[in-house]
Amino acid sequence: MRHHESMTLDVNLRKWIDTQGYPLEMRAAEALRQSEAGWDHGRFYEDPVTGKLREIDLVGYFDHEPTSVHVVIECKHSPDKPWVIFANDFKMMAPWGFVCAVPATQPLQDDISGFRGKPGVTDLCFFAKPKRTGFNFVHAKMGGSTHPDNQDNAFQAVRGVTAACAALADKHGNLGHRVLYVPVVVVDSPLFLCFLALDGGEYVLERVDSGALLAPGPNGDRVLVQVVSIEALPRFLESLGRDATVFAQLLADGEPERVTT
Repeated sequence: MRHHESMTLDVNLRKWIDTQGYPLEMRAAEALRQSEAGWDHGRFYEDPVTGKLREIDLVGYFDHEPTSVHVVIECKHSPDKPWVIFANDFKMMAPWGFVCAVPATQPLQDDISGFRGKPGVTDLCFFAKPKRTGFNFVHAKMGGSTHPDNQDNAFQAVRGVTAACAALADKHGNLGHRVLYVPVVVVDSPLFLCFLALDGGEYVLERVDSGALLAPGPNGDRVLVQVVSIEALPRFLESLGRDATVFAQLLADGEPERVTT
C-alpha cells in the first residue's frame, strides 16, 4: 500500500512540475553550463520603478577583462500557446542606436561611447541590428480564450527582464564595474514573427527560433530584448560567448577616442 501511495504521489508530483516553469529554467541553466558560462538561479534585484524586491530566473556570466557580458534570462513556460513578435523592416534606428539600446553600467557606457564608428562593434550579436525589429510581443490567444493573462505573460516577461538589467547595471555601475547586460526571454512553445509583406498587402507569419524587439525600459528608454526558443538557446549562447570575448578584446586593445558632442 505504501509503495502504491508513493508511486501515486510521484506521478501526481511530476504532473504538477510539468505544468510549472521549473523544467524550462533547468534546461536554460544547462545551456549556460554547456556554454561554459557561470550562472545564478533566482537572482534578486530591486525594481527601479516600484522599489520592490523581485526575482529574475537566471543570470549567466561571460566574464573577461576589462569588461564582462552578463545574460539576464526570464523563462516563460507555455506548451500550448505560441508567442508572436510583431515586427517591421523599416529603419527604426541607425545601427549605433541598437548598441545604445543594450543596458550597461555607466563606466562601460562611457567606454562604448568612444568606440562609435570602430569597425566590428555593431556586428557583435548582442548589438547587431535585427533584419526585422519587433515593436510588440504577445502571447497568442488560442481556442477563443479571452483571459487577460495571455497578454500579461508577454508584458511581464519583457518588463521583468528589462527592469532586472536596469537594476543590476545601476548597482554594479556604482561599484565601478564594466558590465553589459543582455536581456533575454526564453520560451518553450512556438515563436513567430508577424510582419507586413513588401508590397504592403497581406501580413506574413513566419516561424522562427529567435527574434528581437525594442521594448520600453523602466527609465523611459528603449531596450533591445532578445526572445529565444529553448531549442535555439545553446546556439545563441555560443554566439554570445564568442562575441563577449571579441568585445572584451576590442576594449582591451587601447583607450578609445572620446566622442564629444
